Amino acid sequence: MTPAERRVRSASAIAPLAVVTGVAGWADRLDAALDPSRAAGALLGVLASSAGAARASVLLVNPLTGRLRVVAGIGLPREAVNLDLPPAPRRISDWVLRERRGIIMDGELRDERSEASAPHDQIGSAMCVPLPGARGVIGVLNLARVGNAEPFTPDDLTGLESTSAAIAAILERVTELASARRLWRRASERAPLAAWPEGRAANLALSLVPGASPAPDVCEHVARDDGSLVLMLTEPFGATVPAMRTAEWLRGAFHALATSAAGLGWIAGSLDAGLRARRPGEAARAWFGSLTPSGNLKSCAMGYPAPFCLPSEGTPGQRLLEGGPPLGTGHAGVVYEETALRMLPGDALVVVSDGVLNACSPTGRTWDEAGVIDHLLDHARRPLEPLVEGLTEAARTHAGLAVPTDDLLALALRYTRAH
Repeated sequence: MTPAERRVRSASAIAPLAVVTGVAGWADRLDAALDPSRAAGALLGVLASSAGAARASVLLVNPLTGRLRVVAGIGLPREAVNLDLPPAPRRISDWVLRERRGIIMDGELRDERSEASAPHDQIGSAMCVPLPGARGVIGVLNLARVGNAEPFTPDDLTGLESTSAAIAAILERVTELASARRLWRRASERAPLAAWPEGRAANLALSLVPGASPAPDVCEHVARDDGSLVLMLTEPFGATVPAMRTAEWLRGAFHALATSAAGLGWIAGSLDAGLRARRPGEAARAWFGSLTPSGNLKSCAMGYPAPFCLPSEGTPGQRLLEGGPPLGTGHAGVVYEETALRMLPGDALVVVSDGVLNACSPTGRTWDEAGVIDHLLDHARRPLEPLVEGLTEAARTHAGLAVPTDDLLALALRYTRAH
């Protein structure tokens, strides 16, 4: 028996039927809460039962076609649900949608100006009311009694109309939640890291262990025409969705600015001013670095942990502290400082994220700068890929969590001369 089979057998052996039923019930409720058709069907069942209606339907405007779509029905053929109604300008539902007022119809429809939707179903009395949403009528609601049933009264129509706005609001909210769920899944997917440019003056390696929060740490690079490479690491502040929005804005703005020959301080100042002017309240810690084919390195840390130097000869651990405040938090005219350093072949630079430094053990001890330096002392001569992977794995091991709370990111670049 496989481990998965043992887990299934164990769960079925110890879980009481009431627990299994309760869990399944909650799963069903969540599915219904995020499915407009199921929500409309549940509401329709309550309304039809209260009104003694044998047939009922909820039709919503399909935003892609502008036509009414049956999202739920009682007494309708199964194949009619989740389909747009064919064009029919004399259809009662279309009239109610256009005129934005309810109507009662008793007996067989004989008005040539209108077209019955179910002429062979022996409808005795029917009501059709609009569903007024936040930005206009979003659809219609139909209830019908068949055969010789008692006709609907004006009071029945008034009562149904009194609840139509609340029903429309529920369906709008469910539709928004369903759309948001799909968008959220797409937005929280981690895009694959772009490949490093080849034939440059540096070897680069990046290790990124995603944290529990889907708001990502961002790594971007731009290869300039002169052969130099410009790098950005950034971690936006704030709640998940605003942080994701800030990250995307910084991605685009960085690529627009970094292709020029401007210095890192100027790029940082421009992004800081842009955030404060166009996205007030949004901010991010960031690090910019650039390396030319001749080994000229520049570094600018804006609230991001300062990088560690890893010389080919000598002791690792010197940090490049120059920079300034996090982007979006500076004052008008703030000047971001750069570190300029001439690298020799074999020299390297290592940058780690706040998540690596702040990885906290179960006893409350952070890994901190000392943990990074100890790791670099032990592994400084290793190739870059295992070096950065070892850093993130050591931080995760220190925290004792399978999934860290924050992203763990480590980047290293080693100067190799231009090819």
